[in-house]
Amino acid sequence: MQISFKITQKGRLQVLADIFKDKGKTIFSLNLKKENYTPLLAEEMKKVISDGNVLIPLEDTTKDIRRRGRKGMTFRSMTKPLLATGALHDSIKPTKDGIEMKEYGILHAMGFKTDSKSMIPNKEVPRRRFHLAVMNEKTANRIRNEIKENVSKGLRKAIGAGMVTKAGS
Repeated sequence: MQISFKITQKGRLQVLADIFKDKGKTIFSLNLKKENYTPLLAEEMKKVISDGNVLIPLEDTTKDIRRRGRKGMTFRSMTKPLLATGALHDSIKPTKDGIEMKEYGILHAMGFKTDSKSMIPNKEVPRRRFHLAVMNEKTANRIRNEIKENVSKGLRKAIGAGMVTKAGS
């Protein structure tokens, strides 16, 4: 995902130019807080799984296994990838460190080969890229707005805008 923004200056451009002239100096740093957008990312990942229409479709063998079922297992979907029981979907949660989910969600995001003792032994399972939900306009706008707010605050602080100083006595 690429996020771009533009810095504009009203008034004297020389002030802004003076701030940026020393390229080796850190003017300010962006402090993007994960807690501001991880709930949105988790929500969007869950939406991709529940919609199911943007993921690689299930193969007939997987659909057949779901139709036959397993003892004690209730299926939420017979045809949508990653939504058989809903366990992965329901496990996706935002945390202060990012997003957590059941471990097999990571396997599905990367693709894997089934175990030789599996119901479908030694089968290549394609990547189900539900984690790419973060690459949508809603998510980009949320992050872009946070960057814009942080850049504005950092620039105001760097140029002393809105700061009051007392003359020495």
